[in-house]
Order: sequence, then structure tokens, then C-alpha cells
Amino acid sequence: MQSFTRLKRSWKSISGIGFATVVLLSYQNCGKALQPNGALDSSSLAAPFSTPEISLLAPIAPLSSSANFSASFVVKFDYRLKLNALTCQINSQTAVDCSPLTLSLPNLADGDYNLKINAEDSKGQKANELNRLFRIDTTAPTLMVSSTPATVSGSTAAQFVFSAMDNLSGVVSIECALDGAAFTRA
Repeated sequence: MQSFTRLKRSWKSISGIGFATVVLLSYQNCGKALQPNGALDSSSLAAPFSTPEISLLAPIAPLSSSANFSASFVVKFDYRLKLNALTCQINSQTAVDCSPLTLSLPNLADGDYNLKINAEDSKGQKANELNRLFRIDTTAPTLMVSSTPATVSGSTAAQFVFSAMDNLSGVVSIECALDGAAFTRA
């Protein structure tokens, strides 16, 4: 049976703004608490283990006009354990090791993507899956002009008929300008 003493000490920071709590664990008979590789034997510890947590270092834009995708993230896990697995998966492709805490995918095709990041610690505890949807759209919208006024005319009015389309992201707005005037929404 393992016995331990727990000491807790709290104090305010010098600036008085923050505080910290330190918990000191003093183990007797530590030889039984350590595995041959130096890791703590999780079965001999009484304190519960926290589940790993995954978070992004920066948000992933839901729409990108770049075919090159990258994401960086951090994994918080109990200091007494090791990180067993960290994987990234795009759509239904095979999951890959993401232990460098970065995923870079060059030259993605236009389309919708689902990024899934999973982590598991040496106790077998799994983090809540981090799941992000994003779209790559490198193709500019297409503008079609179906009717224009005559090249030379004595009229003070001119009519243009046009439309725009974008098969993936849609068209948000169309702006027009004539003879160097400011652009206005059509």
C-alpha cells in the first residue's frame, strides 16, 4: 500500500494581480510508484487523472481561397502520464500522426473538409474529439455579360445585362463602375 503526504500552499503574486496554488506530493516507498522507464505507475496513485484536452492555437477560417491548409494545436494532459496517441484525420482519409502538434496539407482541391483531431494518454483516456469544418475555394466567380449597349450611340442611357456565379461558395455581391466612377453594388 502506497502512502503519501499532501501539502498545499497558496500565495499572491508580487504584483497582487494573480495567485498560484502549489500541491506537493511526498511519496514513501517511491520505488513502487515509478515504472522502469521513469514514468509514474498510475495504478499506485490515489489522485484522479485529468482527461486530455485539445485546443487550436488559432481559429480555422471556415472559407479559404488558398489551397494550402495548416493548423497548429496544443494538447493538455496530466503531467503524471504520457501522450500515447495524437492523430489528425481529414474527411474519411486514414488518420495520421500529429505529434508535432501541426498539420500542413498543401494543394488541397476545392471542396468541403472535416478536420478531426484525437488524443489519448497512457491511461487510455481519450480527449473530446476536436472537429472543425472548412471549405477551400480557389476558383474566382464567373461573370457573364449577355447584353451591352451599342458601341456608338446618341443616347444618354446605357443598359448592361450580366450575371455572376460561383459553384462552390456562391456570389455575395456584384459591383459595377462605368467610365472611372466609383464602384456601386448592382
